[in-house]
Amino acid sequence: MLAWAAIGFGVITKGPVAIALPLLVAIPYAIWRKRASWIWSLKGLIVFVIVIAPWVWAISRAVPDFLNYVLVTETMQRLATKALKRTGPPWYFVPFLLFGALPWSVVVCSSFFDRRRPTTNDQPRTFLYL
Repeated sequence: MLAWAAIGFGVITKGPVAIALPLLVAIPYAIWRKRASWIWSLKGLIVFVIVIAPWVWAISRAVPDFLNYVLVTETMQRLATKALKRTGPPWYFVPFLLFGALPWSVVVCSSFFDRRRPTTNDQPRTFLYL
């Protein structure tokens, strides 16, 4: 439930990408652990809605076209079209990923040099790689 609350606060600050990024890690990890039910918690989804609903309601009252702008223009058009004219190369985000994920990026990079063989029980390392 705490994770879903954090995702809700992430949606308030960064939009729908705050749902996608944690789930891009959590879903493969839960499938690998054979615990997919960990992700789809009804209580967690209720907490998520409780966190974002007042904010969405207040913003939608102040700016009636807000949800259309966020979901269609800023999310779908940015990903699927060149309408918003993002001109940076794909590698533009690599430094942001490496330095923005500190200290975890250091841990992941150093684990590549670990001489121990990874085992099927090496769950923290697998989670970090994801």
